Amino acid sequence: EHIKGLFTFFGMISVWGGPSTPGTGYVYGHHSVGEFKGTLGQWGFVKGGMGGITQAMARSAEAHGTEIRLNSPVQQVVVERGQASGVKLANGEIISARTVISNADPQRSMLQLLPAGAVDAKLVAKLEDYDARGSMARIHLLIDELPDYIGFPAGEFGPQHQAQAIMGASIENFERAWEAERRGEIPDDFVIEAVIQSTHDDTLAPKGKHTMTLGVQQLSFELAGTDWDTIRDEWADRVLEVLFRYAPNLRGHILERVIITPKDLERDYGLTGGNIFHGAMFFDQLFNNRPTPELADYRTTVGNYYLCGSGTHPGGGVMGANGHNAAQVVIADLNGTAAPTAARVGPGPKAGVVDRAMETVMGTKSGKKLGYTVA
Repeated sequence: EHIKGLFTFFGMISVWGGPSTPGTGYVYGHHSVGEFKGTLGQWGFVKGGMGGITQAMARSAEAHGTEIRLNSPVQQVVVERGQASGVKLANGEIISARTVISNADPQRSMLQLLPAGAVDAKLVAKLEDYDARGSMARIHLLIDELPDYIGFPAGEFGPQHQAQAIMGASIENFERAWEAERRGEIPDDFVIEAVIQSTHDDTLAPKGKHTMTLGVQQLSFELAGTDWDTIRDEWADRVLEVLFRYAPNLRGHILERVIITPKDLERDYGLTGGNIFHGAMFFDQLFNNRPTPELADYRTTVGNYYLCGSGTHPGGGVMGANGHNAAQVVIADLNGTAAPTAARVGPGPKAGVVDRAMETVMGTKSGKKLGYTVA
């Protein structure tokens, strides 16, 4: 049962659902296909923290002549005669461009950043129905003592401090969290993931101290009778009480904490609904349906305007595949050549009458609901 709980965690990341929800098996698979130093299913830490990735990307881009502007929020994509021609910043400045590429989520990119009327009503309706439910929250801790996890020798440094720890993982806990999530409530117990990255990188914390990052999945963005800003500290206190069950010595050894709620993910990071994957990663929103069939090849219905974020194929995760694929399409369009496509092995199947009928039904909100109920 402990092994089941451990592996179930990777199917519960930023989902609106539980272990019995159809499609969560794919979410597990998605988090199992990473590769690090030639080892499939393995992942590594970034020197300097996750910001080290964006800093490396920035240095590479600047080396190729890119100008990066900070504190310059985009108010709107400028559209002229159905073609994107640049962006208008919040300060009123207009930057002209041959191509505009958005790595914001699909709903923000298409419904908020484009001027009214730029997207046809049918596609607007699809994007409004786009499922971006399912969120998570984090607590970043500064501690002056490593956790003495129950079952491990006290006061001894070991692999339990260097790996990703999953506490309280059980099928029952995940199912109870799902019940609370769909009611807009906070569960009585939490499954907590914990990473102490400073055990690998001593630049992240002062000498004698450590950074510890906690994560809790299956959280509702909208809460019944309250909101995240109101309960953020109460929620964090409850999570820490669960942590103390597994590492009692940490009580009194937490020097600082930073809480990031689902609301913060939307407000501060621009993630609609607090979904870290820019939309649910269930089968009706994957592959050539991500985010919708009309937008599945990274091109939008507005000329010269492209999507490259996690809301495109192949979905969320720190891998860069979305941007790589989008870049190939943009380059091909600028050069007037065909974009590269994956080669199909053997002849493609022809859609029959039943397949076409099912596709039509599953393309509606009520059809999706019926399909998941039947499944």
